[in-house]
Amino acid sequence: MVEEKTEQTKKPIVSANNYGVSAAIWDNINKAGKQYQSISLNASSKQEDGSYKNRTIFFPSDLENMIATLTELKAKADEQKIITGFVEKKK
Repeated sequence: MVEEKTEQTKKPIVSANNYGVSAAIWDNINKAGKQYQSISLNASSKQEDGSYKNRTIFFPSDLENMIATLTELKAKADEQKIITGFVEKKK
């Protein structure tokens, strides 16, 4: 009997994309079992062969699309009550 593996793809809780610049917020759990969220930011460029290449290095020409993407991501995060501003820890 062969046991089948089912691989689950982790999906972001919110994401945004503007002209090839993408950002997403992800739920995570650290080694100690504590939950936290992180943000990924990347861009993709169409290659001559029609495929897309992802990159994490940005250029000045990406800046407006980065701002638009992050603004959209923040609005979506706010709708889901995700804290997007600095919160000082109590001492």
